[in-house]
Amino acid sequence: MSENVKNEVVKEKKDKKKVLGETFTEDMLEAYASYEPKSSTQKDFDILLRAYRGLPEEAFSRFLKLFKQKGLNIDAENNEGVRFIEVIKEFPSFSNYVKILEAEGAKTEG
Repeated sequence: MSENVKNEVVKEKKDKKKVLGETFTEDMLEAYASYEPKSSTQKDFDILLRAYRGLPEEAFSRFLKLFKQKGLNIDAENNEGVRFIEVIKEFPSFSNYVKILEAEGAKTEG
């Protein structure tokens, strides 16, 4: 995986401050799922990346259900052809996000 892709994923995540007790409403999750990224070539990937960066695990799990209900691709690829789950697997400290994606049906091989 290219260094550029790794930097893209960690760019905001490592500086993210944990807010204890913050509740993400369905409207807030809908805003994440309705996000319109600048790049239309990897829209679903960019939406997943934004949610991964901004949501705690529990909210990310709820978000993925909404994401799939909207018909968005949980196996979205970036411009390099790498699936989102494969990108975040490079960061073991966020393995719970990988487990959440797998539980929602994300493919990890092939």
